Amino acid sequence: MTTIGRRLSVFALISGLSLSLAVSLPAAADPLKIIALQYRLFDHSGRQRGGVIAVGDPAPVYVGETVRLELVGSAIIGNVGREVPIESRFEVAAGKGAIEIVRTGGSWVDVAVRGGSGNGLAQVGFTVTGNYEMRGKNTFGRLTLEIQDNGSASAGADNGWDSSSNQSVRTLTETLYRSILNSPATGREAQIDFERIRSGGQQGALDVALALARDAEQQGFGRSVLRRGYEDEDIRRAGGLYQSLLRREQSIEEIWRLDRGFQNNVRVLHERGLVSLVDSIVGSEEFARAWGFER
Repeated sequence: MTTIGRRLSVFALISGLSLSLAVSLPAAADPLKIIALQYRLFDHSGRQRGGVIAVGDPAPVYVGETVRLELVGSAIIGNVGREVPIESRFEVAAGKGAIEIVRTGGSWVDVAVRGGSGNGLAQVGFTVTGNYEMRGKNTFGRLTLEIQDNGSASAGADNGWDSSSNQSVRTLTETLYRSILNSPATGREAQIDFERIRSGGQQGALDVALALARDAEQQGFGRSVLRRGYEDEDIRRAGGLYQSLLRREQSIEEIWRLDRGFQNNVRVLHERGLVSLVDSIVGSEEFARAWGFER
């Protein structure tokens, strides 16, 4: 075979291979149909703050904290509505100096709140980069953050705290830290938690307590690790929380003997963990009465 003939054969082989590959490649996936955009906000512990927030509605944040914003969309998949992450590019759109982007992912952005802005607002801009079918106005937008100084609420907010003073809030903050996390309430996070309780009342205290309980479980301060003979350890752990958080003056033995609800909560601690127990205690009417919250 001549040199020209060999070249023609090679070209024919390459052309045939290319045609074969072109035929075998799957068709591009249809874009996912998105009918609405929302976002979620998570605090430093990974706890979601509030529910799903409509794009355009502001979300409260506190000076000194870092939060995660996750952009999500309502999609139609198989004629069923589902929530899906929306891949996007993020940037500070308003309030430079008040907020700073510290980390980004496909559909989320971590934002550090450095200080207040002139009107108390800052905005994170987003541009959708994923393959979606959506209206043009939904392909970009802004997520608005309402900055509150160290967690303090706006004037006139009804936090359910009855005649609160800084000392009362400080005492409760210290009690939550020591009884749940076995740690003093010091540092920036404790200051943010202090302000969150002062502005949020019992709900603020519950948010702080649940975050501390998650940290405590990770550090091994939760329920007993024993499968058998765990009762004594869990009774002491739950009893200590009753005495400090509910301000019970009885001994742990008396609480166990007289309070059937406490016996149930000991089982809650062992079967479901410290977070569930703390949720039950701090969210209770007895806690509200013990710490002077209005119901």
